Amino acid sequence: MSLDLKNAPIIEAVIEFHCELPPGQDRSGWETALNQRFVAEYPQCQAQHLQEVQFQVGIGGDVPAAKAVRQGVHGFRHLSADGKQLVQCRIDGFFFNRLSPYTSFDNYLPEALRCWDLYREVAEPVIVRQVCLRYINRLLLPLTEGQLSLGKYLKNPPVMATPADGEPFSFVEFVHQHQMAALESKTLISVVLASQPLENATLPLIFEIAAMRSGDFNPADHAAFKVALQSLRNLKNNVFENTITPECLKLFQ
Repeated sequence: MSLDLKNAPIIEAVIEFHCELPPGQDRSGWETALNQRFVAEYPQCQAQHLQEVQFQVGIGGDVPAAKAVRQGVHGFRHLSADGKQLVQCRIDGFFFNRLSPYTSFDNYLPEALRCWDLYREVAEPVIVRQVCLRYINRLLLPLTEGQLSLGKYLKNPPVMATPADGEPFSFVEFVHQHQMAALESKTLISVVLASQPLENATLPLIFEIAAMRSGDFNPADHAAFKVALQSLRNLKNNVFENTITPECLKLFQ
């Protein structure tokens, strides 16, 4: 299932491959090797650092100074010249980010798989444990005389209980999150809805959908990735259409 929206509200789309690398792998040459492969299309490179800190609470609640347990380079970010595409090559996987303006999943998948193969040449992943498709939408819901009925745009809007004394209240902000799992297909979907401050007579609403499938994928099997990603794409579209109302959908057509 494909959603044809002339003005899609997508501000970021991410394809993620979470994988395992060879144990004891020497990563000292990663930066040079990755730069050689990505510099032409993604000239801006930046190291990503990881630091884990441990605290130990003693008797009486005393907290000693923080102790760094693990720190070092976690991976590298490669940004395209126009700043619209980002490739993240990390020790826990590969991430391909497309920022706004977004056209179609079919337009970006070939480039994501090409970059994945460049990452494979350097990282040599032994197996991919999870494939994920993540979309972040920003819905600008128009106010009418400074008011907004969420039920006009969301099929299951947050409901506010009426106070006992009857004094009227209005939502100031809200965050809603839920997850759903299909055990047989090892698929998980996560949905987040979060309001933002009013902007130009609209209520901006962040609508994030992440669809994930776990399994044991061969790192070189593009066909298996395409099947999994297409299934996750259909699921994501289904969740999108079943969360917003037809009136809301009209905003993006």
